[in-house]
Amino acid sequence: MSQGFSYSIQLFTGQRKRTGEIRIGGDEAGRRFTPAISLFVECDTEQEIEQLFHKLSEGGAVLMPLSSTPISKSFGWVSDRYGVSWQLNLRKA
Repeated sequence: MSQGFSYSIQLFTGQRKRTGEIRIGGDEAGRRFTPAISLFVECDTEQEIEQLFHKLSEGGAVLMPLSSTPISKSFGWVSDRYGVSWQLNLRKA
């Protein structure tokens, strides 16, 4: 009989209303991020999504270039220089 295991992580998030700045922290030091878990960000403008995409991909990797999809005018997926996976979506007007 195999024994199962459980794993939990606490993730803390916050967003500043005026600047839109998002801060994220967790309680697990030394663990590596994988694309299995992504942070999803909805952007209001094309300029915003393009800026975020380029800044996050610097020193990281483009997993899916910004492009239109059947359900989004603009969507992209990147891994930043720390290995955190980000999915960026242009919010529908």
